Amino acid sequence: MNATAQPVRRKRHDAGEAGERARFWVIAAGPSDGIAFHVVGTVFDTVYREGAYTLKPGDAGGAQVLDLAPAQGGFAETTFPEVRFAHVAGAALWVGGQPALSLVILPLARRLLGPEAKDRFTAAAGRRFGMLTGAVFLPVQLATGWAMAWHRGVTWASLAEPGYGRTLAAELALFVVVMLAAAGHGLAHAKGRAELARSLAVVSLAGSLGVVLLATALPAT
Repeated sequence: MNATAQPVRRKRHDAGEAGERARFWVIAAGPSDGIAFHVVGTVFDTVYREGAYTLKPGDAGGAQVLDLAPAQGGFAETTFPEVRFAHVAGAALWVGGQPALSLVILPLARRLLGPEAKDRFTAAAGRRFGMLTGAVFLPVQLATGWAMAWHRGVTWASLAEPGYGRTLAAELALFVVVMLAAAGHGLAHAKGRAELARSLAVVSLAGSLGVVLLATALPAT
Protein backbone atom coordinates (compact mmCIF):
# COMPACT_ATOMS: atom_id res chain seq x y z
CA MET A 1 0.00 0.00 0.00
CA ASN A 2 2.25 2.82 1.25
CA ALA A 3 -0.05 5.53 -0.07
CA THR A 4 -0.34 3.75 -3.41
CA ALA A 5 -3.98 3.05 -4.21
CA GLN A 6 -3.48 0.99 -7.38
CA PRO A 7 -2.25 -2.26 -5.72
CA VAL A 8 -5.29 -2.18 -3.43
CA ARG A 9 -7.61 -1.89 -6.39
CA ARG A 10 -5.97 -4.84 -8.12
CA LYS A 11 -6.08 -7.12 -5.10
CA ARG A 12 -8.77 -9.77 -5.35
CA HIS A 13 -10.84 -10.62 -2.28
CA ASP A 14 -12.79 -13.88 -2.01
CA ALA A 15 -16.48 -13.49 -1.39
CA GLY A 16 -17.74 -14.71 1.97
CA GLU A 17 -20.62 -17.10 2.38
CA ALA A 18 -23.89 -16.37 4.14
CA GLY A 19 -23.56 -16.80 7.87
CA GLU A 20 -19.81 -16.20 7.94
CA ARG A 21 -18.35 -13.34 9.96
CA ALA A 22 -16.85 -10.52 7.90
CA ARG A 23 -14.33 -7.98 9.19
CA PHE A 24 -13.91 -4.63 7.42
CA TRP A 25 -10.68 -2.74 8.08
CA VAL A 26 -11.08 0.97 7.39
CA ILE A 27 -8.70 3.94 7.49
CA ALA A 28 -9.62 7.57 6.92
CA ALA A 29 -6.77 8.57 4.66
CA GLY A 30 -7.77 12.22 4.82
CA PRO A 31 -5.88 14.42 4.55
CA SER A 32 -8.62 16.56 6.09
CA ASP A 33 -11.85 14.56 5.67
CA GLY A 34 -13.17 11.84 7.96
CA ILE A 35 -15.26 8.84 6.94
CA ALA A 36 -18.53 7.23 8.02
CA PHE A 37 -18.27 3.62 6.86
CA HIS A 38 -21.45 1.55 6.74
CA VAL A 39 -22.83 -1.50 4.96
CA VAL A 40 -26.37 -1.36 3.59
CA GLY A 41 -28.51 -4.26 4.81
CA THR A 42 -26.76 -5.19 8.04
CA VAL A 43 -25.72 -3.90 11.47
CA PHE A 44 -22.25 -4.15 12.99
CA ASP A 45 -21.99 -6.18 16.20
CA THR A 46 -18.28 -5.35 16.67
CA VAL A 47 -16.61 -1.96 16.34
CA TYR A 48 -12.90 -1.32 17.05
CA ARG A 49 -11.54 2.19 16.76
CA GLU A 50 -8.09 3.60 17.55
CA GLY A 51 -6.93 0.75 19.78
CA ALA A 52 -10.15 0.13 21.72
CA TYR A 53 -13.42 -1.73 21.28
CA THR A 54 -16.54 0.40 21.41
CA LEU A 55 -18.84 -2.55 20.71
CA LYS A 56 -18.33 -6.29 21.15
CA PRO A 57 -20.49 -9.34 20.27
CA GLY A 58 -23.05 -9.88 22.99
CA ASP A 59 -23.35 -6.19 23.87
CA ALA A 60 -26.83 -4.74 23.72
CA GLY A 61 -27.70 -3.11 20.40
CA GLY A 62 -25.52 -2.67 17.35
CA ALA A 63 -23.81 0.00 15.26
CA GLN A 64 -24.80 1.32 11.86
CA VAL A 65 -21.59 3.25 11.20
CA LEU A 66 -17.86 3.08 11.87
CA ASP A 67 -17.01 6.78 11.96
CA LEU A 68 -13.37 7.84 11.82
CA ALA A 69 -11.63 11.20 11.95
CA PRO A 70 -8.81 11.96 9.48
CA ALA A 71 -5.87 9.53 9.84
CA GLN A 72 -7.76 7.26 12.25
CA GLY A 73 -8.29 3.53 11.60
CA GLY A 74 -10.28 0.61 12.91
CA PHE A 75 -12.49 -2.27 11.89
CA ALA A 76 -16.09 -3.41 12.12
CA GLU A 77 -17.51 -6.94 12.03
CA THR A 78 -20.87 -8.33 11.01
CA THR A 79 -22.52 -11.42 9.57
CA PHE A 80 -25.05 -11.83 6.79
CA PRO A 81 -27.14 -14.66 8.24
CA GLU A 82 -29.74 -16.47 6.17
CA VAL A 83 -31.49 -17.40 9.42
CA ARG A 84 -32.57 -13.82 10.10
CA PHE A 85 -33.79 -13.46 6.52
CA ALA A 86 -35.89 -16.63 6.88
CA HIS A 87 -37.27 -15.33 10.19
CA VAL A 88 -38.37 -11.98 8.80
CA ALA A 89 -39.53 -13.36 5.42
CA GLY A 90 -41.59 -16.10 7.08
CA ALA A 91 -43.26 -13.58 9.38
CA ALA A 92 -43.97 -11.25 6.44
CA LEU A 93 -45.54 -14.04 4.37
CA TRP A 94 -47.62 -15.19 7.33
CA VAL A 95 -48.86 -11.68 8.07
CA GLY A 96 -49.37 -10.85 4.39
CA GLY A 97 -51.49 -13.97 3.94
CA GLN A 98 -54.00 -12.82 6.55
CA PRO A 99 -55.18 -9.60 4.85
CA ALA A 100 -54.96 -11.27 1.43
CA LEU A 101 -57.35 -13.94 2.68
CA SER A 102 -59.64 -11.60 4.63
CA LEU A 103 -59.72 -8.59 2.28
CA VAL A 104 -59.36 -10.14 -1.19
CA ILE A 105 -60.16 -13.84 -1.42
CA LEU A 106 -63.09 -14.19 1.00
CA PRO A 107 -64.97 -11.04 -0.18
CA LEU A 108 -64.74 -12.28 -3.76
CA ALA A 109 -66.03 -15.67 -2.67
CA ARG A 110 -69.03 -14.07 -0.94
CA ARG A 111 -69.81 -12.05 -4.05
CA LEU A 112 -69.34 -14.72 -6.73
CA LEU A 113 -70.42 -17.93 -5.03
CA GLY A 114 -73.77 -19.17 -3.80
CA PRO A 115 -74.47 -19.54 -0.08
CA GLU A 116 -73.53 -23.22 0.16
CA ALA A 117 -70.48 -22.96 -2.10
CA LYS A 118 -69.40 -19.82 -0.25
CA ASP A 119 -69.54 -21.57 3.13
CA ARG A 120 -67.60 -24.56 1.81
CA PHE A 121 -64.96 -22.36 0.19
CA THR A 122 -64.58 -20.17 3.30
CA ALA A 123 -64.15 -23.19 5.55
CA ALA A 124 -61.68 -24.84 3.15
CA ALA A 125 -59.62 -21.63 2.77
CA GLY A 126 -59.47 -21.18 6.53
CA ARG A 127 -58.38 -24.79 7.05
CA ARG A 128 -55.70 -24.52 4.34
CA PHE A 129 -54.25 -21.34 5.82
CA GLY A 130 -54.35 -22.91 9.27
CA MET A 131 -52.49 -25.97 7.97
CA LEU A 132 -49.81 -23.77 6.38
CA THR A 133 -49.48 -21.82 9.61
CA GLY A 134 -49.05 -24.97 11.69
CA ALA A 135 -46.85 -26.86 9.22
CA VAL A 136 -44.66 -24.05 7.79
CA PHE A 137 -44.93 -20.55 9.25
CA LEU A 138 -45.04 -21.44 12.94
CA PRO A 139 -42.15 -23.97 12.84
CA VAL A 140 -40.01 -21.53 10.79
CA GLN A 141 -40.65 -18.70 13.27
CA LEU A 142 -39.88 -20.86 16.29
CA ALA A 143 -36.78 -22.52 14.79
CA THR A 144 -35.21 -19.37 13.37
CA GLY A 145 -36.09 -17.33 16.45
CA TRP A 146 -34.48 -19.91 18.72
CA ALA A 147 -31.39 -20.09 16.48
CA MET A 148 -30.96 -16.30 16.50
CA ALA A 149 -31.35 -16.14 20.27
CA TRP A 150 -28.91 -19.03 20.80
CA HIS A 151 -26.33 -17.47 18.48
CA ARG A 152 -26.68 -14.17 20.31
CA GLY A 153 -26.27 -15.86 23.70
CA VAL A 154 -29.68 -14.75 24.97
CA THR A 155 -30.69 -15.97 28.44
CA TRP A 156 -33.88 -15.48 30.43
CA ALA A 157 -32.13 -12.79 32.44
CA SER A 158 -30.98 -10.91 29.32
CA LEU A 159 -34.59 -10.53 28.13
CA ALA A 160 -34.94 -7.74 30.69
CA GLU A 161 -31.92 -5.83 29.37
CA PRO A 162 -32.37 -2.80 27.10
CA GLY A 163 -31.88 -3.26 23.39
CA TYR A 164 -31.92 -6.75 21.93
CA GLY A 165 -33.26 -8.47 25.06
CA ARG A 166 -36.31 -6.28 25.56
CA THR A 167 -37.10 -6.20 21.86
CA LEU A 168 -37.02 -10.00 21.72
CA ALA A 169 -39.12 -10.25 24.89
CA ALA A 170 -41.75 -7.93 23.39
CA GLU A 171 -41.80 -9.96 20.17
CA LEU A 172 -42.24 -13.23 22.10
CA ALA A 173 -45.05 -11.80 24.25
CA LEU A 174 -46.87 -10.41 21.22
CA PHE A 175 -46.39 -13.70 19.37
CA VAL A 176 -48.13 -15.54 22.22
CA VAL A 177 -51.02 -13.04 22.10
CA VAL A 178 -51.35 -13.56 18.34
CA MET A 179 -51.44 -17.34 18.74
CA LEU A 180 -54.11 -17.10 21.44
CA ALA A 181 -56.17 -14.71 19.32
CA ALA A 182 -55.89 -17.01 16.29
CA ALA A 183 -56.95 -20.02 18.35
CA GLY A 184 -59.86 -18.05 19.80
CA HIS A 185 -60.88 -16.96 16.30
CA GLY A 186 -61.08 -20.58 15.19
CA LEU A 187 -63.20 -21.57 18.19
CA ALA A 188 -65.51 -18.58 17.80
CA HIS A 189 -65.98 -19.27 14.11
CA ALA A 190 -66.75 -22.94 14.79
CA LYS A 191 -69.43 -21.97 17.35
CA GLY A 192 -71.02 -19.44 15.00
CA ARG A 193 -70.04 -16.34 16.99
CA ALA A 194 -69.27 -14.17 14.00
CA GLU A 195 -68.74 -10.85 15.82
CA LEU A 196 -66.28 -12.35 18.28
CA ALA A 197 -64.49 -14.15 15.45
CA ARG A 198 -64.08 -10.89 13.51
CA SER A 199 -62.80 -9.06 16.57
CA LEU A 200 -60.23 -11.76 17.30
CA ALA A 201 -59.19 -11.76 13.63
CA VAL A 202 -58.46 -8.02 13.86
CA VAL A 203 -56.45 -8.57 17.05
CA SER A 204 -54.49 -11.38 15.40
CA LEU A 205 -53.74 -9.29 12.31
CA ALA A 206 -52.68 -6.20 14.27
CA GLY A 207 -50.52 -8.31 16.56
CA SER A 208 -48.95 -10.07 13.59
CA LEU A 209 -47.94 -6.74 12.09
CA GLY A 210 -46.35 -5.87 15.41
CA VAL A 211 -44.42 -9.16 15.39
CA VAL A 212 -42.99 -8.37 11.95
CA LEU A 213 -41.97 -4.85 12.99
CA LEU A 214 -40.26 -6.16 16.11
CA ALA A 215 -38.53 -8.90 14.09
CA THR A 216 -37.08 -6.33 11.71
CA ALA A 217 -36.03 -4.18 14.68
CA LEU A 218 -33.86 -6.92 16.15
CA PRO A 219 -30.18 -6.11 15.54
CA ALA A 220 -28.49 -8.47 13.08
CA THR A 221 -26.70 -11.37 14.78
